[in-house]
Order: sequence, then structure tokens, then C-alpha cells
Amino acid sequence: MNTDTLSSPLEFTPSYCIAPGATIREELDYRGISQKEFAARMSLDVATVNRIIRGTAPITAETAGRLENVLSIPATYWMSMELNYRKSLRSRDKAVLKEARQFVARFPYNELVKRNVCPASKDAVARRENLLRFFGVSDETAYAASYLSLYEGAARVGASRSWNADSFAVWLRLGEQKAERIQTATFSREKLKTAVNEIRGNMRQTPREAWPTVCEILQDAGVALVVVPEIGKSHVHGFSRFLKPDKALVQLSLRGRRVATFWFSLFHELAHLILHGKKKFFVNVNADEKYDTARNDPEEQEANMFSIKTIFPDQELLDFFAFTSPTIKRMEAFADKQGVAVDVVLSRLQAMGKVAYNRFPRQREAINTDDFV
Repeated sequence: MNTDTLSSPLEFTPSYCIAPGATIREELDYRGISQKEFAARMSLDVATVNRIIRGTAPITAETAGRLENVLSIPATYWMSMELNYRKSLRSRDKAVLKEARQFVARFPYNELVKRNVCPASKDAVARRENLLRFFGVSDETAYAASYLSLYEGAARVGASRSWNADSFAVWLRLGEQKAERIQTATFSREKLKTAVNEIRGNMRQTPREAWPTVCEILQDAGVALVVVPEIGKSHVHGFSRFLKPDKALVQLSLRGRRVATFWFSLFHELAHLILHGKKKFFVNVNADEKYDTARNDPEEQEANMFSIKTIFPDQELLDFFAFTSPTIKRMEAFADKQGVAVDVVLSRLQAMGKVAYNRFPRQREAINTDDFV
């Protein structure tokens, strides 16, 4: 800084703002003055001078007067620079706070607190950092690249059109974290085909009773199976993808909490791993399009048919109920024949339009998500 040409504080009209401490440091370096010597000349302790230079302590009117005496730079210059710097900080802090609030508002943060995933905080900036830490990314751009791109999985989305992409990403991340703790064998498509038949043999049990056996069978085939209840507006039944080339993930939400939904969703997701390779594009960010995509996607239809045929072909159901309306006893008889729960039979009849959804409410078997968490 050339102090010889500084004749009036009115001449200082910078288009940007720098910390006054940076200018002080430049002056000390230029003049060969140490901070210790400078502190002595200013009648201040070294720690205070260091805070002023780092910008953590403000330059007061008294300090500005001392700077004028020691450095021969007008006190009004220092006060003007200090004022501009503090305004800049406030403006920057407001911008950071606004951006943090906008980012955090996209997520079901309070639900993450309830699940002991993120710490409670009312500060938007702290919440933003907690979310980035939860996703294991450095910033919003990395989050979008890492998680909003995970729609390459095959997800059975529910009927609600209030689906939210960020809630879905949270749900995906929760499943990913659970799967990381599960040890599996190397993925084998042939083993998984065999595993499907083994799992089918456990359908007489409740999902909770069959859970340990089903998980073990899939782990041996290279698949980690996890349940993550819905969070926010994730509105999804299931998701399948490869975490790495030799390890697959099947993630269920138990949306609807029905025994039938558990089995249909499980076999649907396993179908994608068996039939459709290691990448599957399905869920779109555009909420108005994704449901049409699901209905019209041939691979989704193929996965649905795989699930249905694995449990029992529709034709067998139609043949059994060909000449009489479904009754509780007849549904129980068919369930016994197929080795499945009555709810599985009822659900398929409802889906085919053979039974109204409000009939046989007591035969609708519910499951508790807490049993799988």
C-alpha cells in the first residue's frame, strides 16, 4: 500500500471489501514490523492484535486512532474499511443462511432426528451440514450427483402424487447405510434364481417369522435385504440396485403394511436383479411422469409378472374361482393349496378386480415395521 498518495479518506472507494486485518498485515510485512513489536506500539496485547489481523475482533474508534498514530494512515480510513467489511460479512451470512434454509426445507429433517440419524438443531446452517454429513458428500452439487442420480434403481412407487425426490433420496441413503453393515457372498445370478424358489417355500410363515431365513438365503446369493420404513414423502414400496459389482441391495419400505405387499414387492425387486442387469432407470424427478413410466415400462411389467408367477399364476387363481364367488373358506382353501397366507390370495383377487377392496377386512393381514428395523 502506498501511504504517500493517501491524502483523504474520501478517496477510498473500493468496489470490493477486504478485511482490515489483511491490510494491517501487508503494512507490517512491508515495514518489517513483527506483530509483537506492533502490539507494543499499539499498547495492546499480542492476542488482541492477532484477532484484529484475523478479522475476528473489530476495529473500534479507539483502535483506529492508534492505527493512525502508528501507521500514519487516517483513522477514518480504518473505520470506513471496518464498516464495509462487517456489512459484507452480514450480507454473506444472510446469503448462506438463505441457501441453507432452502436446502434443508427439502428434507424431512425432524423425522431423521426422531430416528436418531441427525442431531436436533434449530440452526439451518448446522442442519445443512448434518444432512451433507448424513449423505457423505461435501456440498449440494455432490449430493445431486450422488443421490438424485440413484433413480437408476427399480422402485415400485405408491399411488400418491405427492412423492418427493429428496425424501426418496433420504430413504435410499438410510437403506444404503444398513446394507453396508451386512456381509454377503459374491453376487450370483444363478444362486439368486435358486434362492427365489427357496424363499417361496417360506411363504406360509409370516414375514417376521420368515425374515431371518430369507435374509440368510439372499446373503448367500450376494444380496443384502433391508427394510426402511417410509420417510417424508418418499412413497415407495421397494428399490433394488447394485451397491458394487459383487453386492446387490433390495430395500423395502413395507408401505401399506400388508403381508401380501411384502411378498409381492420382494419378488418384484428380485426380478430386476435376475432379469435386468445392473442398471435400471425408472423413477423420474418429474412427479407427473413417473407413474405413467411405471405402468408403461416393459421391464416393470416383466418384474410384476415374475412376482405373480413366482407366488402363483393368475390362471390358477381364475380356475379355482371360475364358477363361484370368493368366500373366506374358499380363499383359505386356495391359500392352503398354494402354501401362502390368505392375505396374499385376497390381495391378488382385489388387484384383478374379482373382490372389492372394502370386502373381507379381517383377512387383510397387517405387519409391524418395527419388527424389521
